[in-house]
Amino acid sequence: MNAADTYKQYAADCMRLADGETTEAARNVMLNMALAWVRLAQQKQAIVPAAAAKTKPESERPLPGEAAKADGTPPSRPH
Repeated sequence: MNAADTYKQYAADCMRLADGETTEAARNVMLNMALAWVRLAQQKQAIVPAAAAKTKPESERPLPGEAAKADGTPPSRPH
């Protein structure tokens, strides 16, 4: 399980705990914690693809101004 999935699980746990709280204040605390875990998961998901793109060898990276193909392969370069 990756970190984003773990954070989503923590958010789900907080939601379940919120359902069991007897006061509005306690319920709000758990809901805010769930929201924080969801946001962290979203941030982690956004960071991981960007980091993976940086680890590609230079020969696989598109030239500036060129976009990768839809299947993720780099555009062909003229010889």
